[in-house]
Amino acid sequence: MLIELKWNQDIDTAIRQIKNRNYPQVLESWGGEILLVCIRYDLKTKHHTCKIEKYQKDERGNLHAIHHKAIRRTVPDH
Repeated sequence: MLIELKWNQDIDTAIRQIKNRNYPQVLESWGGEILLVCIRYDLKTKHHTCKIEKYQKDERGNLHAIHHKAIRRTVPDH
């Protein structure tokens, strides 16, 4: 699992950063699925958004996205 945290930035920016910096290559020898998890927090609205992409290797060892999900939640004031 790779996790990228962003504050007041776009959630897709976090996913692109993981891919552009080739973070999944670190887990290249891993035989199972890889999860890319990006969490964005907006200080003004107190919303956080989580985007999860699941990757799996094909027979040649290339990673392919097989599922993604975006979740938005509001963090209650304390």
